[in-house]
Amino acid sequence: MSFDMDTSPSVSIIVPVYKAEAYLPGCLGSIQAQTFANWECILVDDGSPDSSGLICDEFSRKDSRFKTYHKSNGGVSSARNMGLEKASGKYVMFVDSDDEIADSTVELCLDMASRNNIDILQYSLTKEHNELGLLKNHSKPLTVPEYIQNKLFLVCIGGSFIRKSVIEENHIRFDESLKQAEDLIFVHTCFAHSKLCQRLFHLLYFYRYNETSASNNRKTADMFRTCVAEQKFKKLHPLFSGALDSSISHYIIQIIKNGDYDYDELYATLSRDIPYNKSQMQGAQLIFATLAGYNISLAIKFIKLRYWIRKLILNR
Repeated sequence: MSFDMDTSPSVSIIVPVYKAEAYLPGCLGSIQAQTFANWECILVDDGSPDSSGLICDEFSRKDSRFKTYHKSNGGVSSARNMGLEKASGKYVMFVDSDDEIADSTVELCLDMASRNNIDILQYSLTKEHNELGLLKNHSKPLTVPEYIQNKLFLVCIGGSFIRKSVIEENHIRFDESLKQAEDLIFVHTCFAHSKLCQRLFHLLYFYRYNETSASNNRKTADMFRTCVAEQKFKKLHPLFSGALDSSISHYIIQIIKNGDYDYDELYATLSRDIPYNKSQMQGAQLIFATLAGYNISLAIKFIKLRYWIRKLILNR
């Protein structure tokens, strides 16, 4: 593929940056090494207190394809949303500042998405750096229901190559009120407004586990808020019930483990927004027909049981 400096970038790579000085050079170096050259990288320094902002400035100074924006700290969703506002590519992809991508990622994704008129192309992640760039097979272009039914769906934002018009025409943004699973809901929303999608099983994204990342947040209030948001989304888009039930189940079980929730508030919300209805166990579309589904129903029952036991004790 040729690169014309006078054309708009084909792909916008959005990187939210916060306290990433140890791994940021490796992340940006993997982007700079792309075999396809017509990209822009939107670096959003989210008020990072370390030298991350200076590293971004240095890359921008040496390579005009890196565009750095500095803002006060507002969280990863606000940083990604700013990146979307600044992006001018036909496709967008997201890379976290402590992760890396294979040097053929943009070329492979753009070629496949352009050739098949794909709205969302997803590729695989690995936690082993020596596996990065390993090429495997791929699916044929599929409608969204076919994609879900074939269990090809990835819920993470890393590994998703999205046509920007899908995002802009449907006014899709990250929910800045959520501290958990905001990327899951964003990806689901993009799929809900897409026509064709495809999956590459190539290992193109190296995911570095970070204990301090937002995905490892175990605060009850944040998980609770996410459960409600996911349930509301599921009511609007039941096609995605499987992945959403799995996520809700995970958070509710963790909330039980935390043991620091307000019984009255949690019981009221579970009864109102996340009801357990036995009728949902009937028919072909069994929302609770997976282990995750059974877990969520049992978790809700357990919380309600503890609630009523506590009420009885307090009323004595």
